[in-house]
Amino acid sequence: MKISIDYYRIMLQANRIADEAGNMKNKINQLDQFINQVRAAWAGPASETFIQKCEQLKQEMLQTQRKTVNLADSIKSVADHVRREDEEATQRTRRLRES
Repeated sequence: MKISIDYYRIMLQANRIADEAGNMKNKINQLDQFINQVRAAWAGPASETFIQKCEQLKQEMLQTQRKTVNLADSIKSVADHVRREDEEATQRTRRLRES
């Protein structure tokens, strides 16, 4: 059974996913700055509740960002593996035909 993939297209898509992970990281940094601004400008029980919710959101965003990076890395790894296997199979076929 031959598996065929468009390696460059898959790598392009994986890079787009990695770029989105980078964008998420920027948003997380912006949220962190916002949290610090809230801490400086607002005090009291309501502000603490709000900050806790923002921190919870930040943690969820960090998890999503890490999973997105892992997804992009996994896609690239699998694509590289399939490409190497495909190249090796092509070389074996070529050697068999030549002998």
